[in-house]
Amino acid sequence: PRELNGVARTLNPSIDGQGREQLVVPKRLEEFREVNGEPLGKPKYLGHAKHTPSDHVFGTPSQRGPEWGVRECMANYSAEEQQPDPDLGISVRPGWRNSADADRVFGTPTIRSDIRAPGLKSVADHQNYGDEVPAGALLYPSRFIDSGISGNDFLEARSKEEIAEIFTAAGENIDEDHIAAIFSQAATLDPKGRVSIESFRRTLNGS
Repeated sequence: PRELNGVARTLNPSIDGQGREQLVVPKRLEEFREVNGEPLGKPKYLGHAKHTPSDHVFGTPSQRGPEWGVRECMANYSAEEQQPDPDLGISVRPGWRNSADADRVFGTPTIRSDIRAPGLKSVADHQNYGDEVPAGALLYPSRFIDSGISGNDFLEARSKEEIAEIFTAAGENIDEDHIAAIFSQAATLDPKGRVSIESFRRTLNGS
C-alpha cells in the first residue's frame, strides 16, 4: 500500500501518535552524560573545555624561557668569555697547589731500582727490579741459553783461578804466566779492577 506523508512522519514521528515525545531535560544532565559517557569514535570530554582554538598545542612546553642552542654555543661568546679558565692546568685552591721542584718525577718508576729485589721472587710479583732481560733478548736469545747460561754470566766478575779453570775446560792450553799477564791487562779495563770472562776473552784475542 501507498504511504502518505512518509517524510513528514520521519521528521516528526509524533504525527501518528506512535513516536516518542521529545522531552526537554536540564542542561546539567546532558553535561553529566558527556563527562561520564564513552562516545564512539570521539575523544572523551573531561569537562575542561569543549572547544579549543586551531593553534592550540597540548602537553607541557619543552622550554619555559629562552635557552641556548648550537648557534649561541658556537658564535655568541664575547672575546672575554672565550679566554681560558683561570684554573686551566693549575690549582687555585689554597692548600692544593702543584708546586714542586722542576726535576721531580711523579708516579711509580717502571723499573723499581728504589727498592731491594727479593732473594726469591714469587710468580705473583709483577715488579721489575732491573734484573729482567729486555725485549731484544727474548726475540734474539743467546746461543748459550739452551745450556742455562745467560749473557750476565759472561759479564760477572770472577777470580783468576776461576777464569783459568773455565778456559782450560774449554780446551785452551794457556800456561799460568800467560794467564796472569792477561788477567792483569784485563783488570785495567775496569775502574774497579774486576775481570769477567768477556773482558778476559777480548784481552786474550787482542794479545
